[in-house]
Amino acid sequence: MGNVIAVWRQRLSVGTGYSTVANTYSPNDGWSSAALIEDPSNGSAGNQQIAFDNEGNAIAVWRNSNIWANTWSPISGWDAATLIENDNAGIAVEPQIAFDGASNAIAVWAESDGTRDNIRANQFE
Repeated sequence: MGNVIAVWRQRLSVGTGYSTVANTYSPNDGWSSAALIEDPSNGSAGNQQIAFDNEGNAIAVWRNSNIWANTWSPISGWDAATLIENDNAGIAVEPQIAFDGASNAIAVWAESDGTRDNIRANQFE
């Protein structure tokens, strides 16, 4: 049995937007404390998704008005959040993330340019 990660949105204080928070479970240590995995000043977060590769590494994605990602490894934990969509063509929503068998990840999301919805993607190797 490997690690488990739950990712969700949570208000950190009254009157603020939602932030992206994660909690990790390992068979040896149980559940960790919830950790903020993004900068809450980037706006209210939502649509959190997470995927694992075959080696136990994970990538979480979510949306503010842009699409963000953060990587996790069993050795070092969470990295810094990274903006993976920034063309500002419109509001980006509904990110999804998946790995292939070679541990390459691809994130996809919908983005409206005001006329139509477009599908965008970003690949991680």
